[in-house]
Amino acid sequence: AGAVLRRFRRGSVLFRADEPAEAVWLLRAGRVQLLRREPDGRVVIIRQVQPDDLFAEVALFRNGPYPVTAQAVTAGSALAFPRAAFRECLTNEDFRDAFLASLFERMRYLVGRIRQLSALGVEERLADWLLTQYGARAVIRPDVTKQQLAAQINIAPATLSRLLGRLKRADLLIWQGGVIRVRPAFWAVAERQGKG
Repeated sequence: AGAVLRRFRRGSVLFRADEPAEAVWLLRAGRVQLLRREPDGRVVIIRQVQPDDLFAEVALFRNGPYPVTAQAVTAGSALAFPRAAFRECLTNEDFRDAFLASLFERMRYLVGRIRQLSALGVEERLADWLLTQYGARAVIRPDVTKQQLAAQINIAPATLSRLLGRLKRADLLIWQGGVIRVRPAFWAVAERQGKG
């Protein structure tokens, strides 16, 4: 059997941690976050999946459960490739080479991201995340909560709240309701600090 198209709404769960990992997924539209609940109840966002990204590749390499939950951040659609169908595709040399290249590219990206996050301060992490997700816009309508954003940039929600308060007092960035208003000076300050 081939891939199955799955349409989903915001908040839908595509699969849960500890369910049998039976398919590799390809996001066609929307955004999905891969998350894990810690024993203390905290939710850790492992990754935000963008359109045309593969995810849940663990299903290919071991018979076991998914290590994370995949939850829709926005409405969208994804293709679920059953393990057997995807493994059959891997017998094609061109497909296999492209797949392995994408895995190595993701590994390179993640190593760079870990280095970057460990070297950047909280304001630079926020600016970097906003630039990566939305571009240098004056008005951003985020599709994540403040708590989710804090997890994405690896800081405590209280630290993000303090940062947002400081940026608001400096008239650089204001997050009010579902809208973030960003002054050009914020991008300039963030760029200077990132180079420093």
